[in-house]
Amino acid sequence: MPSPYSPSPLSSRLRSTKASLTRTTSTLSALTAPSMSSSSNQLRSDFCNALRSTLHGDISASPDQFGQTLAAEKIASACTSSSLGSSPSPLSSYPRLSAASSGSTPSGVLSDAGRKLYGGAAYHRALRELGVLLSASPHAEVSDEEIALAVGVSDVHDGPNFLRAAAVIAIEKSYNNVEPILDDFERRLHNIVAQCGRVAEHKLLSRSRAEDTEPFRGKATARFREVLDGFARDRAARAKE
Repeated sequence: MPSPYSPSPLSSRLRSTKASLTRTTSTLSALTAPSMSSSSNQLRSDFCNALRSTLHGDISASPDQFGQTLAAEKIASACTSSSLGSSPSPLSSYPRLSAASSGSTPSGVLSDAGRKLYGGAAYHRALRELGVLLSASPHAEVSDEEIALAVGVSDVHDGPNFLRAAAVIAIEKSYNNVEPILDDFERRLHNIVAQCGRVAEHKLLSRSRAEDTEPFRGKATARFREVLDGFARDRAARAKE
């Protein structure tokens, strides 16, 4: 039988609840406009620092939880043009790249296409793929009619300005070939930024749990991440227009 002098579970729970209520009352009493402004500024600074460390390089967040392979990144970004990470591989669209990458990985010449990355690592991978695709883009055919149209006539003389004609042809052909690749690259950057926000939120919440301040910082941190997500979605929507 329990000793009549031992505290009951309800008594222990009552003391714990009273202590928690006292701490909460003390915290609420200390909430003034200057202190709340200082706390919000500190939280904003912490969130920006978490974003910065994610871009500069950090391993505090699990790649299995927050990282994306190249193919998953493109699906999340709603990319539409050919890419090295698509399945099936679109290397047939880039004859020079297809010939150079024979015997390499199915994703092309990017060895980390299957790795789950986020932050600065994902940004570097996107840049590398952009460089590979631009350098391996097929050369556009130029017809005699296009050359004649590009030459046109000058304001000051009737002689052909072949330098200007070459520039006109190069700009127009490059625009048609490169624009879809750059559009997809922009969408991927928006997705990478949004993913950085989720990683930053995870970092701050993990720190808040360790410091027992999660109830006070969780909602504010989630709001910061939602604002960043909204910015990324807005920019991605504009890129699709």
